[in-house]
Amino acid sequence: MKVESTTSSSRATGSRISVLLAVWTAWYLWRHEEGMGLGDVKMLALIGAFLGWKGMLVALFAAALLGSVVGLTLMAFGGLDLKAKLPFGVFLALGGLIALFAGEPLVRAYVAYAHSL
Repeated sequence: MKVESTTSSSRATGSRISVLLAVWTAWYLWRHEEGMGLGDVKMLALIGAFLGWKGMLVALFAAALLGSVVGLTLMAFGGLDLKAKLPFGVFLALGGLIALFAGEPLVRAYVAYAHSL
């Protein structure tokens, strides 16, 4: 993905943080526990500030996918239960790298697929 200019990224960072805080608050009100720490929200906002909203979405999707695969694998073979917690920041960092190096082709492929439906 192309790194955004500081002017356009600084204007949008506040709205990105607001959306992430809204998701965090909704989860906390629904489950009465933190689903994602505020450090994860800040890290994702930083990824969004550098890579833009498309890059942030690619990073979040990749992080959720990687975290799910690792979590399910550890539950199946490592003996973890549903209450086990994994550090999401590691997966956000990997998702950010995926968005940086392969984000544009992934977004183009997804948009092409969506238009073919």
